[in-house]
Amino acid sequence: MTTRSACSALFVTGLWLLASCEGRVAGGDPHDGGGSPDAGVDAIADLGAPDVAPDAAPQCPTGSPVWTQRLPTNSPGARASVGMVFDSLGERVVLFGGIVGNTTMPGAGTWVWSGETWTELTPATSPPARAEPAMAYDPSCDRIVMFGGITLFAGMPGSVFVNDTWEFDGTTWWQASPGSQSPAGPGCTFTSSPSDPDPRFEASMAFDPHRGRVVMFGGGTCPDGRFDDFNDVWEYDCASHQWFSRPVASGGPVPAGRRLAAMGFHEGSDTMVVSGGGVTEYDEVDETWLLDWDGNDVVWTAGPVGPSARMGAGLVYDAARDLLVLYGGVGTHGSPIWPEDTWEWDGTAWSEHVVDGPPPRYVHGMAWDAASCEVVLFGGIFDPGGAGMPLDQTWTLGVP
Repeated sequence: MTTRSACSALFVTGLWLLASCEGRVAGGDPHDGGGSPDAGVDAIADLGAPDVAPDAAPQCPTGSPVWTQRLPTNSPGARASVGMVFDSLGERVVLFGGIVGNTTMPGAGTWVWSGETWTELTPATSPPARAEPAMAYDPSCDRIVMFGGITLFAGMPGSVFVNDTWEFDGTTWWQASPGSQSPAGPGCTFTSSPSDPDPRFEASMAFDPHRGRVVMFGGGTCPDGRFDDFNDVWEYDCASHQWFSRPVASGGPVPAGRRLAAMGFHEGSDTMVVSGGGVTEYDEVDETWLLDWDGNDVVWTAGPVGPSARMGAGLVYDAARDLLVLYGGVGTHGSPIWPEDTWEWDGTAWSEHVVDGPPPRYVHGMAWDAASCEVVLFGGIFDPGGAGMPLDQTWTLGVP
């Protein structure tokens, strides 16, 4: 395991810049009264945002990675449907929310993984409790961006879809947009906003370093017999704290709306990858879609099939090996198939990494810990009998 340093670097327009050795100084502070919309930001970004690479990785060991169950002295407890990403500047994995224990109630705690154990933080401000949020780290402003989610399992009395946006700077949370909410029951309605994505849960999100923005795809909302699934694409600009809806280039293919799709950016091929997901409620697919751009128009390309049909898998970028790593998920909802396989995307095709792994699960948290050169997996649900019990397990995938 590598030592976590106190300094971080940022790659901007061809130069390595020292960003911080003691605290967060890059990206400004949204708590200083700023954050007002800037009408010129999107126009400037349209000319081509500078590449923003993740923080410099430590020297990682080489070899074939293996899964290892960790036994930390403290943990967030059994939970699933969390938001979980790596905070590059803080050099730690951050987890928020999720369904906690044998309940339908979400939590609101913020937890961090140090490489050895979990610690709960006590931010001065925190988002309301939720499950199934979309979450990604934005190195252009050194903040975690979290959008939406649901306050209870869909269909439960009192459950509500939300579309608020929050940013976490490593110390506290800041509400960038209050959004609105929609009761998550049959016949529910909500008022769409031109400036924010509609209320939703189970959306997919990742940072695009070439465009310098967080990208969100899909998700579901408003059950009325069967869920309404989105296939829209949005970008979040952390500098102006604004969302921008992105149209699909005319004449091209478009994936069906879906939720619980795995999504990640492969830096070696400069490609956003979307794998699987549930369409028309929870009908899993085995599709791979590649998301590219023509200016500000989205260009979709169907990619090669790899992992079997599934939803709720984890997908993260292993910067040490230049591979996207996918684990778990569930297929054939109603008569579940629980894959225990680990897959890798090299920029061109999928291949299975044959290795003994964690017990099967879906809707688990997964993140690449650049400070320890490991994939970190936490929680999730293994539901063979319909009980839906979350798991309290931490696993890592790394080179011994």
